[in-house]
Amino acid sequence: MIIQLLRGHLPWQGIGGVNKLEKYSNILDIKMQTVEEILCKDLPESIFKFLKYAKELEYDEKPDYKRLRHEFRVLFMDKYVPPSPNAPFKYDWHLCPPGSVKPDRKGNKAIGGA
Repeated sequence: MIIQLLRGHLPWQGIGGVNKLEKYSNILDIKMQTVEEILCKDLPESIFKFLKYAKELEYDEKPDYKRLRHEFRVLFMDKYVPPSPNAPFKYDWHLCPPGSVKPDRKGNKAIGGA
C-alpha cells in the first residue's frame, strides 16, 4: 500500500482476464515477475529495504516494529521536515501547482486545490 501511495499505481493494477480465476492468475504472474528494485525505482531506499525485510520474514516471525518505526521516522525527518526550525512545514497540497488538482466525479476538488 505504501508503494501504491507513493507511486500512484502498481504494475498489476488494471490487469484483466476472461474470468476471475484468469484475472487473479495474471495478477499473480505479474507480482511474481516484478523485481523489488523495479517496483521501488525512484522511491527512497528505505522503502526498498522495508519491502525486502518484509518479504524475508517467516510466516510466524514477529516484525521488529521498533526498528521499522525508527526507519520511517528517519525517512520522514529527512524528506519532509524543514532544515531549520523557523522554516515552515510544507504539506503535500502546498507542493501542487494551482489548477493541477482534478475534480472528482462529483465535481469536488481536493483540499488545497485550485
